[in-house]
Amino acid sequence: LLESYRGYVMTDDYAGYNALALQPSVERLACMAHARRKFVDAQKVQPKGKTGRADIALTMINKLYGIERELKDVSDEQRFTGRQEKSLPILTQLKSWLDKTQSQVTAQSALGKAVHYLANNWSRLERYVEAGYLAIDNNAAERAIKPFVIGRKAWLFSDTVNGATASAKIYSLVETAKVNGQEPYTWLRHVLEQLPHASSVADYEALLAEGEPPHRYALRQAREKFCRDGFIGLCHGVFATLLFVQNLVSLVKLDIRVTMFDPVLFVFLNKPRNLLGAVAPVRRLSWLSDDRHLRRL
Repeated sequence: LLESYRGYVMTDDYAGYNALALQPSVERLACMAHARRKFVDAQKVQPKGKTGRADIALTMINKLYGIERELKDVSDEQRFTGRQEKSLPILTQLKSWLDKTQSQVTAQSALGKAVHYLANNWSRLERYVEAGYLAIDNNAAERAIKPFVIGRKAWLFSDTVNGATASAKIYSLVETAKVNGQEPYTWLRHVLEQLPHASSVADYEALLAEGEPPHRYALRQAREKFCRDGFIGLCHGVFATLLFVQNLVSLVKLDIRVTMFDPVLFVFLNKPRNLLGAVAPVRRLSWLSDDRHLRRL
């Protein structure tokens, strides 16, 4: 799925992601929530009522999350600046504490596992401050996969690799639609209906989940069709009116010159003093159409 991907990828410490990190176009980040979770586990086994080393690490990690909450609604540029000013000093403190503590804990203890996890992933954990659009953790993705992780217990396995790949693609489409505020069924139906008619890059881009919502797309198409058909109908109406006026001219023997500048028509009446004068021939024509009213002419 990520064979041609270029950019950042955030993962946990699962060894299966190591091959992905070897791709020259992929920059791998680690999830701070996974590191924090291990210190929470270490905190649970501490003697009750006592503050330990896990509390020290959690205090600094929680400060980093506090900064992220402060910068939640700002632009990427402002978030980058805020992280450089506020987060970097705390990361420096945490790294100093890590270097000091790593040799003082046993690898098999809960605290030792937390410390070694933090040390092994440190270069990837601190990289989120490189850009304002990078996240401190992967919680958003984990929340997104929760529905089908729970549902997976019902079907347990995919029979084939192709089936697993197809499922992954469907999950990705559905969750991407949700993240972008689209209703998955409506968006997928819209894409499947419009995809055969796409013929340009712009057409394909318009179908992306982060593009125009289906209901807005339908409204825009209807508006464009209305404007297009309405203009054609207007032209037909103008030409029909011109023919009607010309027929009137031949009947009432008025000297009318017609000059046309498409799509606007200008009618110059010579004999009537104003445009309202053009109504008179029409009225006389209506009288002529009925023999009973000939005497009124």
